[in-house]
Amino acid sequence: MSTSVIEQDYVPPTRPYSQNELKDMRLRTFRSFRVGKELVMHRVCGHTYFATIGGRKEQEVKTTGNSDAGNCSVCWKIRHMPTSDLGDRAYYIASVYADELPYMQERLEYRTVELERIFYAWLYEREPGRDQRRESVRPRW
Repeated sequence: MSTSVIEQDYVPPTRPYSQNELKDMRLRTFRSFRVGKELVMHRVCGHTYFATIGGRKEQEVKTTGNSDAGNCSVCWKIRHMPTSDLGDRAYYIASVYADELPYMQERLEYRTVELERIFYAWLYEREPGRDQRRESVRPRW
């Protein structure tokens, strides 16, 4: 049983997808993980990704106009992977995504849209069994 989205194997499509279908798939990914339009590009590590809507990085990019905002979320997430094998796989996915991102503006392919879905699911989805919202933890009185 896989515990992380990055452990899933790529499943090729069984039929051709139109550009409109691929755009809809991409929009669904962006909506479900609250991915915004502010592009974050870290020069030191080379990771590139869109910040979450209403997040600290999005606000910092908007106010400063600097796309190299704060610490890299991808590097942080890779460092906190439970095993080095998962960290290596996450690093590979993040690198391929950063390479493919400029070309996704021209023409979408199923492979790259699926890569983007896996990347943002890994980067922004909460780990199963871990409640990260502090307000949901009730004091025992």
